[in-house]
Amino acid sequence: MALGDLAIIYHSGDAKSAVGVAKITKDPFDEPGAEPGWVAVGISAMRAFKRPVPLSIIKSDKILQSILLVRHSRISVSPIKKTEFDRILELSQ
Repeated sequence: MALGDLAIIYHSGDAKSAVGVAKITKDPFDEPGAEPGWVAVGISAMRAFKRPVPLSIIKSDKILQSILLVRHSRISVSPIKKTEFDRILELSQ
């Protein structure tokens, strides 16, 4: 992630849903108190989705079936293509 990038915010607890969009406001930096090599970024919430997009919908959508969240649900941060980002936005309407 880099300064200015957009990100989908995903709740991984009980909700297991994409819930909004954030903007990266600070380039990656060493995460204080974390294991060596772990990094964090600054983010700022931009907007919440009108409708959260549940993991079950993400898994069943042809456009989204190849994203890492579907294959490795324990990953905290993962890249997605613009088409995948746009599809999640579309599903949130």
